[in-house]
Formats: sequence, structure tokens, C-alpha cells
Amino acid sequence: KGGDIHYMALHNEIAEVLPDPAQPFPTSPLYLRPDDTRWSHEDLHVVDKLRSKVAEKRIRMKEFFQDFDPLRKGFCTPGQTKTVFTVLNLSKDIDKRDFEQLLATYMGEDGLFNYSRLVDDVDNAFTVPGLEKTPMATISFPDAGTTSPARRNTMKLTPKRLSKVGRVEDKVRTFVRKRRAEMKPMFQ
Repeated sequence: KGGDIHYMALHNEIAEVLPDPAQPFPTSPLYLRPDDTRWSHEDLHVVDKLRSKVAEKRIRMKEFFQDFDPLRKGFCTPGQTKTVFTVLNLSKDIDKRDFEQLLATYMGEDGLFNYSRLVDDVDNAFTVPGLEKTPMATISFPDAGTTSPARRNTMKLTPKRLSKVGRVEDKVRTFVRKRRAEMKPMFQ
């Protein structure tokens, strides 16, 4: 027959002569530069972090811990503590080192976590113990200073970096003064 092409036979003949080479795919080795940046959250104690997050979210931690403590003795296991922090959505704010520090602070000799002491320490941010004995007492609501550790994580700059930032600010300041450029509309 004239003009008919058997494509499968053509493919098989070419495939026998030219084997399919492995296709190279691009790789990118992950080289991380060392980062010596210090952050303000690194210096905070874990209870201060929890206190500010609880005050910000207005959470009552005691009821969540009591779900794991049927006798209401004030103790639970470390695993249950981790579960409570996960349920309260606080586990993302506490890393492993902070959790170990928390366990070391509130763990008893019997291996149980004393959540009642933790709750008392955390609740001091926005309530006064024994308030029911003085019903006419007034307490202040948490202000921005109470919740700022939960909301702000600033870089701790070395004196060298601070001087570099100061030089950049001076350059921008002189540029704005010389050119009389209006900076406010650029940031609105």
C-alpha cells in the first residue's frame, strides 16, 4: 500500500536505537546562611508569653485543663498539657524548648503537671485572686502593655547594626530636606 505509515512499528524501531535517557531535573541545594539575629521573644519567659497570649485571646485555661482532671486535683500528665495547648491554639506560640521549660517549672516529683499553679500564674494578668471576698473592688482590664509580648516580636539589633540604621536614616532625612519630598503620601 502506498502512503500508509505504521506508527507503532516506527516508534518501536526508534526506541530500540535511541534508548530514553533519564531526563535531568534541576536541583537546588539548600544553603542557609547563618542567621545571628536575636529576637525579643527569645528573652521572654514562657509564662510571660502564655500570660500575654491568654490575655490577648481572653481564654480561660482552667476549664480546658479540668477536662483531663476528673477529680479536680489540679494535676494532669505532660501529654494532656500539650493537648490543652493545642486545643487552645497556643502550641504554635510555644516551641519545644519553652514547653520543656514549662514542664521543668510546674512538674511534680510524681511526673504530673501542676496546672493549677500555671493557671494561677497566668490569670494574674487580668484578674485578682480572692476577688469574690471583696466584691466592691475594681480591677483594670488588660491594656496594650499586657498583650504586647504576644503581638510584638522585634529584632534585637547589635550596636553595629544600630549605627548602620542611623546612617541610613540620616541619608533619607537629608534627601527629604534637600528635595522637599513629601514622604507621608508614599506610606498611605
